[in-house]
Amino acid sequence: MTETASEGGRLISASSLYDYISCPHRPWMDAFADPNDRDTVSPFLDLLWRRQRAHEQDALKGKEVVDLSNVSSIADRTSATLQAVCSDAPLIYGGILCAGDLSAEPDVLRFDGTGYVPGDIKAGAGEEGDGEDAKPKKRYAVPLALSVDVLERIGRSNNKRNAFVWDVNDDEIVYDLVAAKGKRTPESFWDDYQSALSDVREIYAGVRNPGPGYQGECKHCVWYSSCQKRLREMDDLTLLPQLGRSKRDVLIEHVNNVEKFANSDPSKLIDEKGKSLVKGIGPESLVRFHDRAVLKHTNGTPYLRSPLSLPTSDVELFFDIETDPGRNLCYLHGFVERRGSEERYLGFFTTDPTAEAEREAFKDAIEYVRSHDSFVMYIYSKYERTWWRALQERYPDVCSREYIDEIFSEARTVDLLQVVQSQTEWPTQDHTIKTLARYLGFSWRDAHPSGAASIEWFDRYIGGDASAKPQILEYNEDDCRAALVLLDGIRQLRTRD
Repeated sequence: MTETASEGGRLISASSLYDYISCPHRPWMDAFADPNDRDTVSPFLDLLWRRQRAHEQDALKGKEVVDLSNVSSIADRTSATLQAVCSDAPLIYGGILCAGDLSAEPDVLRFDGTGYVPGDIKAGAGEEGDGEDAKPKKRYAVPLALSVDVLERIGRSNNKRNAFVWDVNDDEIVYDLVAAKGKRTPESFWDDYQSALSDVREIYAGVRNPGPGYQGECKHCVWYSSCQKRLREMDDLTLLPQLGRSKRDVLIEHVNNVEKFANSDPSKLIDEKGKSLVKGIGPESLVRFHDRAVLKHTNGTPYLRSPLSLPTSDVELFFDIETDPGRNLCYLHGFVERRGSEERYLGFFTTDPTAEAEREAFKDAIEYVRSHDSFVMYIYSKYERTWWRALQERYPDVCSREYIDEIFSEARTVDLLQVVQSQTEWPTQDHTIKTLARYLGFSWRDAHPSGAASIEWFDRYIGGDASAKPQILEYNEDDCRAALVLLDGIRQLRTRD
């Protein structure tokens, strides 16, 4: 969906609202920052856009549709869309509708007999969570609400304020925009839309700038380098691990940067009853964030918060997988095996994006783990366990669920991320494996290593580029070795006095 400009100001589009939900500062950067400060769009994002377009075409196969996506002029496409909705066309793809300062570009508009219902086609899951806990995504709902709003303004809505998503599984997820989001959440997605719309209007008018704030999603944004520079200049509180924008925005009323927080007395933010004076941050968290501020401001030495005891074995396995969520595929299971001073890397690679190849690589990885009488395995987050459980359900002939649970039991597997977050402190801005391993002196062989880059390499590999496979294996080996370096670094830490 593209964002268009109108005379006298910028039109608010679905992209504006999607970006705002992801990062409130993004619309301001798009409107007012120097375009020369944008980072180059990564090959991974190019891949996502290509996949999205291909998925939209697949979703529309066999459907009678008015396709306006190839109308090059925005004005002509807007006029054609209005003509199509006024003639009750059953299904419209790639249309644009405008009303006031709003520009709606839903992927599809479907006539239900009384009016139009907007829908988006997503190359991902239409809901977040699993099973009974699954619920619509706010970042999908709010942009869809804009389309409903425009349809109401031009008199072509079905007056139900509902929408839908066709997701990667070919499921249609209905979005009731006016229903309460939960028993304890009386607000609706329509309320979220109205709030976001008001904020973006103020941002585009130049009267409000939410300011940057560091979060994990930042690394995929074209403004990442620019915002990082600004955050360092501000000595912003979000540069402390796990202190996100919402916590920053309440803490900033008391201390407005890392240096001032480090030099403050946290006990003054806790009342005589032991309750925090900072809304949303408990007293224990407040003290811990203060410890991190001191450590970061002074560039101090990392330390253990309490004595640490880890299981030991003559065989240590450092395990990392590579997956392509868009294909719902695990394409590599990588291990660095350490026996005393000897180390070796093994990678079990999925040679093509088929269930047969995925099963074969999973089976080989399981057999490799089975070949050890005893071992301790190290991972970074529960991602590997989640995927192996899913693969076991997908290929139950390979192994049992009980065996997966045995592998990932506390006696066999250590999640180093949990160790880092619960028992250590570091003078870094986050706790990613790449940040911590680099702090300890480790270097990846690729200049810009990331799981996203690996997915793009795999896409090139299955497209016929054989040279991409060594890149994937090399990156995965480096990730495994980074965990080894981190473990050794943690073992060297001392407990703070």
